Amino acid sequence: APLRVGRYVFIGNTKGIITVVETATMDIVQALKVPEATIIKRMELSRDGKHLLVVSSTKAITSYDVNDAPSGGLSKILEPAKVFHNPVNRSQWGAAAFSHDGEYVVGASAGAAHELHIWTRPTGSLEKILEGPTDAKGITQIAPHPVRPLLVAVGANGQLYVWAKSYTENWSAFAPDFHELEENEEYVEREDEFDLDKRALDDPAAIKAKALGAPEVVAGGAATEAAASVAAAEAAV
Repeated sequence: APLRVGRYVFIGNTKGIITVVETATMDIVQALKVPEATIIKRMELSRDGKHLLVVSSTKAITSYDVNDAPSGGLSKILEPAKVFHNPVNRSQWGAAAFSHDGEYVVGASAGAAHELHIWTRPTGSLEKILEGPTDAKGITQIAPHPVRPLLVAVGANGQLYVWAKSYTENWSAFAPDFHELEENEEYVEREDEFDLDKRALDDPAAIKAKALGAPEVVAGGAATEAAASVAAAEAAV
């Protein structure tokens, strides 16, 4: 796994050892042993190059903080960070990757299971376990989207499985009295619900009241019209 700036290369071997090589001089500047590991399966860098994930033969995913500009002879390129595992099912891991922003770690269980585990990187706490179709026959690689909360899991059956964040729509935000329906509902209107009274066609207030089902408004509109007629007659005298 080459560092983002290209200054160092990380090499894992079949003895569980990670070697850091400086590309300019080809010198080995650091070598460290992953605890209890007998083989390094794969390594993944975060997009900013500051964190490294190591999938090995152990039952945990090991992470390291990357210091690409060490100062002095005591500083190291790789410093141990969090260890990610499932406290209940202590099985090995087949693949791992950082999220697009580096705040989460996604790990795929080794074997035929289609399970993705999600941890928060800073704390190492397990947040969620996702289960996909069993016909995947296991996950061999995880590829996150560069800028969106989305990733692709490569199944051992050759198919690609896209995982994305689930969004919940809240339509009630558009109107305070909006009623959200979980499923379709059948509505049967009254026989005269949408009928207009021909005698009230010349009375806009009555038409509005009829639609609103408010008879008191009809009376109010008729009374207003009668009062206006009386006032007009008095003014003409």
